[in-house]
Amino acid sequence: SGCLLFGWLTWKIFGPQVNAPADGYFYISTGSSYETVLKELKEKNLLSSTCYFELINRFRHYDVRIRPGKYKITQGMSTWRLFSMLRNGSQEAVRFVINKCRTKEELASRIGKYFETDSLNAIKMLNNPDTLQQWGIDTTTALSLIIPNTYLFHWNASFSQIFKKLNRQ
Repeated sequence: SGCLLFGWLTWKIFGPQVNAPADGYFYISTGSSYETVLKELKEKNLLSSTCYFELINRFRHYDVRIRPGKYKITQGMSTWRLFSMLRNGSQEAVRFVINKCRTKEELASRIGKYFETDSLNAIKMLNNPDTLQQWGIDTTTALSLIIPNTYLFHWNASFSQIFKKLNRQ
């Protein structure tokens, strides 16, 4: 009976236990707690029960450092693989494509659509001369630095990180 229990526990941890969400991604916001992550895993029906996730946590201590991001979830993924991915912060990159961008509002809207930061924060930054001064531009020349291209970012990148990379390209 001990072998049977061990086999069952192994199946629950290493077997296919995860349900993929409709869009295939699980998002963890900056500042989320371990309890929030557990609640969202359950609410979004990724795991039928979080008890095995919590069991793994007792030994691997994910609750010490929650890494925000956009995580690719595949149907039938094991609880161990899900736990490891979240613990290691192995998030999916966001492909941010800029073909043309005519207004600051259009850029802010795109940033709000693809990233954790919202468009309101982005437009505030684009209209703030003190923020833009670090790149040697002002509110009227902010879009002149952006070159049409495909950029890769983490979903939780801040506006400053996004704009710095757009400026370097």
